[in-house]
Amino acid sequence: MLTKLLLTALVMIVAWRMLAAKRNTNVNFKQYNEPSTNKVRNYLFSVIIGVLLSLGAGFIAWQWFDGYTVVTVTLVSPTEARRDVYQVRKKDITANELVTVDGIRIRLSRDERLVIDDK
Repeated sequence: MLTKLLLTALVMIVAWRMLAAKRNTNVNFKQYNEPSTNKVRNYLFSVIIGVLLSLGAGFIAWQWFDGYTVVTVTLVSPTEARRDVYQVRKKDITANELVTVDGIRIRLSRDERLVIDDK
């Protein structure tokens, strides 16, 4: 979600810059800004783009690393008096099933309850 917001902000900034550049140019008369103002503006634009791209890349990397974190999942069944414990990656836990580190695919019923311990 954050990457979508950052990408949208990036597109808006680029579009704003293009429109501003187009607005300042005229076919018959070209008005040039002072070189120092142009350099500062370009520098700030580059810094903003760099920060947005760094934040987006950092968020994607954090999400990827966090998805591969192994957690302990305890499956509690109220109909049967049993508790099963599995090692699962966070990215492999969904609403209907989970896939263990060993590759075992476990489908969950509506009555079963998951207890996730991330130690």
